[in-house]
Parts: sequence; structure tokens; C-alpha cells
Amino acid sequence: MAAPQAEIQRPVANFSPSLWGDQFITNDSGAKAAEPEQHSKAVQVLKTQVLDMISAAENNLVEAMNLIDTLERLGISYHFEREIEETLQHFFNLNTDYSDDESYDLYTVALHFRLFRQHGHRLSSRTWVDVNGKFHEGLKNDGKGLLSLYEASYLRTRGETILDDALEFATATLKSIAPHLDSPLTKQVVHALIQPLHYGNPRIEARNFISIYEQYQHKNESLLRFAKLDYNLLQMLHKEELHEVSSYHVEAKWFIQGYLPPFEEYLKNALITCTYCYHTTTALLGDKSATKEDFEWLSEKPKMLVAGLLICRVIDDIATYEVEKERGQSATGIESYMRDNGATIEEAVAKFFEIATDAWKDINEECMRPSPYSRDVLMRILNLERIIDVTYKGNEDGYTQPENLKELVRSYHVEAKWFIQGYLPSFEEYLKNALITCTYCYHTTTALLGDKSATKEDLEWLSEKPKMLVAGLLICRVIDDIATYEVEKERGQSATGIESYMRDNDATIEEAIAKFFEIATDAWKDINEECMRPSAYSRDVLMRILNLERIIDVTYKGNEDGYTQPEKVLKPHIIASFVDPIEM
Repeated sequence: MAAPQAEIQRPVANFSPSLWGDQFITNDSGAKAAEPEQHSKAVQVLKTQVLDMISAAENNLVEAMNLIDTLERLGISYHFEREIEETLQHFFNLNTDYSDDESYDLYTVALHFRLFRQHGHRLSSRTWVDVNGKFHEGLKNDGKGLLSLYEASYLRTRGETILDDALEFATATLKSIAPHLDSPLTKQVVHALIQPLHYGNPRIEARNFISIYEQYQHKNESLLRFAKLDYNLLQMLHKEELHEVSSYHVEAKWFIQGYLPPFEEYLKNALITCTYCYHTTTALLGDKSATKEDFEWLSEKPKMLVAGLLICRVIDDIATYEVEKERGQSATGIESYMRDNGATIEEAVAKFFEIATDAWKDINEECMRPSPYSRDVLMRILNLERIIDVTYKGNEDGYTQPENLKELVRSYHVEAKWFIQGYLPSFEEYLKNALITCTYCYHTTTALLGDKSATKEDLEWLSEKPKMLVAGLLICRVIDDIATYEVEKERGQSATGIESYMRDNDATIEEAIAKFFEIATDAWKDINEECMRPSAYSRDVLMRILNLERIIDVTYKGNEDGYTQPEKVLKPHIIASFVDPIEM
């Protein structure tokens, strides 16, 4: 008689439950159906007014830069991207020299430096030190100017020691004078010291700045109203999307309860789950090629979209079945089908391929017949199915780019071996593998899929792991490692980056954490450098990578793991972004 096998002890992630429960599943979008249209009309009127403001400021550098900064901070600059780019290019070409003009104070010079760099213009840093290399004493009394300098210093690149020093000087001084500043500047300083603008999520920062700008004595009421209307309008659209994606919570409940649903129930929920991925991937929201009628058509789940979702789900289920089984996930489509039909694994897989084949026929038929809807939208759905077909060839799970996910799965297997064997790799060995398991490379490519601004050359560039992507991987990895070290240690996971670094360098935990922050800081400098013009790659692609890094910074704020424990960091952002509208 064979000896019983020892039970494998697996670490438990202890993910938090959904922060919003079932409220989006039961979202009643019909109750205020007229409100989005009213908001949209009001926004259009205000857009015309802002265009007039931009035109009026085209010959006044200070006025133009202040207006652009306000539009960006309020979260409404995306309506005027072309006009803003043209204005900045115009003033950058003038090559304005601030060095001998005392009319440009610290606030103005630092603001202009930050705005130009944010948009990729290589403006050199300016020295604010005296002959002894010390910052001028008078600057310590200029709270507004110091805050501007503080925010500007986060746009520095490697070797700009004056900006390293400026950040240290501005940070220390702002901390000491913040309690003595006038409101709302005090609130702005306190927030900035926690969350620098350049590292922040633009949507979250817009909500915060709207509340601060409202207290400004000389605020522009039209811009404030525009920002509130636009924020609430986008929130309404997000709620509709979340109504779809909330079905993920249903699958989580199945997993927790060990419930295996009937195959029809599983497939119905799985189709809803996929919808959010489709809408995000195809970048339909806000796409100029997609009309209002296209959105209405998609919301009705037409035959072509349902067929596409079916293909996505059943092929994914085939490819991931063994991995999910290893994880102990019982509520899978394959398991449901086998139980309901008394089928073998081979018969279940054959059935799933049959479903995918029939769905392909439906898609081809829909593409052949005349349609009143945008041909571009139809082709996007068709091309996504082609991508799914290619990336899951041979039942290999290789979503978005086959090699990306194959590499990710291989790296996960390496981590699993280390855990089982109790092996602690060298820091170099750990980092090489961990840069892949942070999943940033995979998510970066996924975020660009279906994006018109991402070319074949851009995706090939990403596949070569360029400097900017590696910098992003480093930030994601080391910031996550700092935040999750104690939790992973409690799980018995010895192969962590912190442990590897401490052993290799005979370092303390404090020294290891300091080193990891240093790695992240240098990586941010590399990202800033890579965002400078000229670049052979789409600026939209570069900004997508930058924004993913901002998500990392916000999620792990205060060294908290906001990913697995969102209530510690993300809850107020989630409520503000998706639940509570701004009072008008």
C-alpha cells in the first residue's frame, strides 16, 4: 500500500472582500437617464469658453502656463490636448531665459519647468543657490514658491543634483512652515508631501484639487463648474462599466464557498465578467470612431459581441484549467461541464472547442452582412478574436503576447519551487525572476492592446524590454516587496527580495528598505528621461506606462499593500471615484 502523500501547504493571500458589495450589480442606471445628457450639453458650452481663454492667453507666457496648469489639475485638460500642446510648443520655441529676469519668481520658474518637462520638453534646471552653494534664505518664506519647486523636482533625471538638493530643501522647509501657511495652501502642501503630483493618479488628484480650488479667493467659477460637471459625468460612465465588472464578485463568492455552479449559470456569469475586459481592451470609451449608436448596440450584447466573449472565455478556460485546479479553484467551466454531463476532461475540452468554432461562424456571418454600426468597431471585435486564437495556440495561456505570459508562468513556477524547497536565491537571481512575476510587463502590453496610438513598432519595442519598461518593472517590484515583506514572512515565504538583499549584503531590514527606495527613485529618474522628446515611440504609449507606475505609487502608499488590502489605502479613492459625486 502506497504511503499517503503529505498535504502541500500553500500560502494564503487573504484578499479583502469587495469594498462596494453588490451595489453596482443592482445599479439602476435608468433612474437618472437624462442627467448624463444634461451634463454633456453643459460641458460643451463650457468647452467653448475655455477655448476662448486659451486663445486670449496665447501671447502671455505666465497667463498661459497658469491656465494650462489649472486645466490639468482640475482634470479637464484632455478636452484641449491639441491646443495645450501647440501653446507649449510655441513658448518652448521662444527659448525664454529666466536667469536675468527678476520678474519671474520661484513659483513661476518652477511651474514652467514642471509643465514643459511633463510634456516632454527638455528644459534645463535652474540654480536657486547662492555663491556658497546654499539655497537662498529668502526662499524659506515663500510657501507657494517652495511647493512649486517641490513638485517640479520630481521631474528630475539622473545627474541633476541641484534638483535632488531642491527636493530635500523644499521638503524639509515645507514640513516646518505648513502649519503657518494660509488655507487653502496649507491643505495643498500637506497633501503634496504625502502624494507628489507627478507620482499621483491624475483622476484622484483632480478630485482633490477641485476641493482645494473651490476655496481659492480668485478661482474661475466657469472652470470650477466645468471640472465638477465633467467629473460627475465620467463617474456615471464608470458606474455603468462597474455594473458589468461586478460579476467578478460572484466568482469570488463561488471560490470562497467551494460552490460549483451549473454550467449554464457559470457561462452566463463568465460572459458578463469578460465584458469589462473587452471594453477596456478595445478602448471604445471615448474613441472618436465609435458613435453613440455603437455604444447602444454594444450595451444590448449583440450576437457578434456575445460570440466574441464566448471565444475569449472558453479558450481561456481550456488554457488555464490545470493551473486553476492546482490553485484549488473548483468553480471552473471545465469542472461544471464535466459534472453536469458526466463527461471526461477530453470530452469537455472538445465541447469547449465546438462552442468556440460555432462562435467564430457567428462572427464571420455578422461581418459579411450590412450593418448600420461602425465598421471600425466590428473590426476591433474581429481582430481581438484573432489575437485570442493566436495567443492560445496549443492551449498555451499566452494572452496579449504569447511569450509574455509563457514567461510569466515559467517565472511563477520558479517561485513555487523556491517556496517548496525553502530556497533563498541571491538578490540578482531573485530580481531577474521577480521583474517578471510583478506582472507589469504583461499588464503594460495588455493596456495597449486595441489602442490606435500603439503601433506594431511600439509593441516590438516593448517586447525588447527597453529602459523605460525595465524602470517600470523595478518600481513595481521593489515597492511591492517593501509593502508585502512582513505579510510574506508570516506566510513562511523565505524567497523575498528583502531577505535576499539582506543576506547578500549583510544588511539590516532598514538598510534593505532604504536601498529599495533608492532603486525606485533612480528608476523614476529613468522614466522621466525616457519621456523626453524627441522619441521614436508614441507619446501616448509612454504616458500609458507612466500612468501604470502612478497606480503603483498610489496603491502602495505609506508602504501599505493596497492591492490585497484595499481598505487601507484605496477605499477613499474608490468611494470618491466611483460612488460619491461632487456636489455642484
